[in-house]
Amino acid sequence: MRITHILKAAGIAGAERHLLDLLDGLRRDHGHDARAVMLAPPGGAAQTLIDAARARDIPTTVIDLPRSASPAALVALIRYLRAEKPDLVHTHMIHADLYGTLAARLAGVRRVFSTTHNTGPHLRRWLVRLLYKTLWPLTEQGVCVSDAVRRYLIEQVGAPVDKLTRIHHGLPLPVPRHDRAAVRAGLCAEIPILSSDGRWVGAVSRLIDAKGLNYGLDAFAQLAGQFQDAHLLIVGDGPMRADLESQAAGLNLAGQVHFLGWRDDAPRLMAALDVYLMPSLREGFGMTLLEAMAQAVPVVSTTVDAIPEVVSDGVTGFTVPPADAVALAGALRRLLSEPELRAQMGAAGLARLNDHFSAAAMVAAHAALYAGAAAPRQSGQRP
Repeated sequence: MRITHILKAAGIAGAERHLLDLLDGLRRDHGHDARAVMLAPPGGAAQTLIDAARARDIPTTVIDLPRSASPAALVALIRYLRAEKPDLVHTHMIHADLYGTLAARLAGVRRVFSTTHNTGPHLRRWLVRLLYKTLWPLTEQGVCVSDAVRRYLIEQVGAPVDKLTRIHHGLPLPVPRHDRAAVRAGLCAEIPILSSDGRWVGAVSRLIDAKGLNYGLDAFAQLAGQFQDAHLLIVGDGPMRADLESQAAGLNLAGQVHFLGWRDDAPRLMAALDVYLMPSLREGFGMTLLEAMAQAVPVVSTTVDAIPEVVSDGVTGFTVPPADAVALAGALRRLLSEPELRAQMGAAGLARLNDHFSAAAMVAAHAALYAGAAAPRQSGQRP
């Protein structure tokens, strides 16, 4: 089967890592001719993703998308699809949904699928709701990466119930276990104030408001005096970085909070952590949760959206109400105080990952959906 996936490319985060694994699995394990089209804005932000796709031998075409409304990009995509004649098109997120669905239909492609990766207030805006009201009749099936996303689309956006299938993200298993001592030694060389036997908390995310890292900093500040060997490593970049750095300085955390910027080796760095912190205010899935679990690191997170589908509260970590620095601090305090509990929860997280969140199951569910064998609301393995 010839399959074209379309995404607006802007670096590599959870949705992009998912797409790479999906395309790779469809090609390698299911024999499909799966290809990628990247709608790329100017500035080169997409190049990392383009390079990563090509490094996996995934045929990848780049179409310039200089602005949100670009008739030239639509025409280029129509021409590409007419030339390639895929059996189906699968789009990811709003720009690709609009351009990909319209181009597919105008190019004569009859089967169109779409994946929603996140919740967010933008989906409730009247213009966006109107857009999707127009697109849903042209879409054969919508994939939701979590039950939370599926509920959100039905209850808040008005998506058709019978066109929504949940397929959880997954990681290629087994995930290599990185050597904790070696990873710590490398970070200590980079950041001399770190101690290899200290207690390390880490957060890996885009530095945006939805990730709730301001509450994470407030929570860590409540512990810094009690655990003087504790350090918070924040991996990632984004528009809130300057504000978060200023907040950390104002909380007198300059020696215990470290902003590492965007790192290609973020999954490997998970092995150095004692606790993974994700204080999100909304989260469509949370791929970094899986990456922490893969290194047997317990999680402290929130009860929003899909997180309770991934983190088993009291078993693989703790989930607390969002925007609650006191509750976050309490969960962190307990894990930092109890090394045996950290080990127990980390092992449980690794087992949960292996049982419920494999990329192979995710890819197989997509292949079944394309073949028409998947029933709505039943695709994927429900944990």
